[in-house]
Amino acid sequence: MAEVKPAEVSAILREQLAGFKSEAELEEVGTVLQVGDGIARIYGLSNVQSGELIEFENGVRGCFFEDAHYTYCVAIPGNFSACQSAN
Repeated sequence: MAEVKPAEVSAILREQLAGFKSEAELEEVGTVLQVGDGIARIYGLSNVQSGELIEFENGVRGCFFEDAHYTYCVAIPGNFSACQSAN
């Protein structure tokens, strides 16, 4: 049986842990249901809070809010035509 050398084990662990990131990243994905007049109605973002910045996969950003019917919405300033609804 091979002899285990603590120095070698330590060196391997240090090498593997050198690139470790201690930051956690949370990414939540939703589905665009409808887009019109600069408002995107979306489904699936249950952890988003009012006023948060939302980024669509094409890079367009908007501000999240809930409307009176408890629908999740994102106000999109500028050109919103790139944000398409799911078929």
